Amino acid sequence: MDILTETSSTTITTGSALLYAAVAGGLGILIALTYMKTGRVSKHFARTLIVLPVLVCVVMLAVNGNRIYLFCHDCGNYL
Repeated sequence: MDILTETSSTTITTGSALLYAAVAGGLGILIALTYMKTGRVSKHFARTLIVLPVLVCVVMLAVNGNRIYLFCHDCGNYL
């Protein structure tokens, strides 16, 4: 078996995707706090350091081919 040709059909639930995003946000907060302790502080850049890991996490989940099922309460359908 070649690792490069193997495919995986995993499905990420909404709960696990939110957990991954929360962990990424926590690490972003840790990075932002470290940045704020080291010198001159730009509030906007510190906010970016918090939000960026969460956005990267969501994009990686989407690009990886995982399907994240979300329930639309208004229409009653899964997106």
